Amino acid sequence: EDEGEDEGEGEDEDEGANEAAWREHLRLRSARDDDARFPDEVDTPLDRAARQRFARYRGLKSLRSSPWHPQENLPLEYARIYQFENWPLIQREALEADADAFDEASCAPVGAYVRITLAVPARDFTALYEARGAPLVLSAVNAHENRLTVVHFTLCLTAAAEREELTLRGKAPLLLHAGFRKLVTKPIFSEDNRRSQKHKLERFLQPGRQCVATVYAPALYGPAPVLAFLPASDESAPALTGVPVACGSLLGVDANRIILKKIVLTGHPFRCHKKKAVVRWMFFNPEDVRWFKPIELNTKFGRKGHIRESLGTHGYMKCYFDGTMVQHDTVCMALYKRAFPKWAGTSYRLCASEQPD
Repeated sequence: EDEGEDEGEGEDEDEGANEAAWREHLRLRSARDDDARFPDEVDTPLDRAARQRFARYRGLKSLRSSPWHPQENLPLEYARIYQFENWPLIQREALEADADAFDEASCAPVGAYVRITLAVPARDFTALYEARGAPLVLSAVNAHENRLTVVHFTLCLTAAAEREELTLRGKAPLLLHAGFRKLVTKPIFSEDNRRSQKHKLERFLQPGRQCVATVYAPALYGPAPVLAFLPASDESAPALTGVPVACGSLLGVDANRIILKKIVLTGHPFRCHKKKAVVRWMFFNPEDVRWFKPIELNTKFGRKGHIRESLGTHGYMKCYFDGTMVQHDTVCMALYKRAFPKWAGTSYRLCASEQPD
């Protein structure tokens, strides 16, 4: 009887865990769908002043042409990485130097047996690899490939991930296999836009869309394919265990690539008269209206305008636009702040069960 009760309790725990994982899957999928329908829109908090909640954000007249210094307000993690000025030139010069220094007489021919001496105690090496039975892979790195920096990959969801309706959100743990390396990362996603120096953050890797994943990782020489896997601890999609959930290639190595997180505050035209409108529900006190007054407004119908003055004590504001306003329009204010990838351990080991270095 005790054994039967234990088995029943175990089944109940498994069912509870599966139900919790399914609820989390539905929550993430709903958030991804909302982000696709209403990109970047956020609600102004009622219990906190907007000028405090969004103090780190700023307005830009143009995401493409407005200036943003790449060395401004860098996180502490940038003190631990290398910032290469021109990675394609560095890679080309390093490969040319290796080609000039190549000596065929000093290299082992293909198919020959070689003896390799490892600078580790034999007992530790045997204990680490004997019970595992996995093949031992030896690989050399090119110049500068042992230096930690900011690496960018292009990624898109695989057919298996889209079939399972997997949701990949930014800064979630992800295993990236690039060459012989396994990178334990927490990437952020951004638009794959080659025509601008500033790139908008994507909160999710949307199906059918290619994004750029940015991580802290050792430098890599291109071209280099990459496969992304869910970590073993992720129970959101058991059917995708050991299956690539995203694939792509190396985009480049650049610590100065500017990724901007965009939020949009929205308001409703309460009264309209030609090009003038009284807007409400964007802010809820006059101090916030005066704080954000210099930032340009735009509407979903393509109008542009600015705040003229605060009206009353509940956050109403008089606005002026470049065209006739209608009450079924939506007034928007775009704010930006720079985003950086989350620091995570980087492992060169081949077994996913091992802890990152």
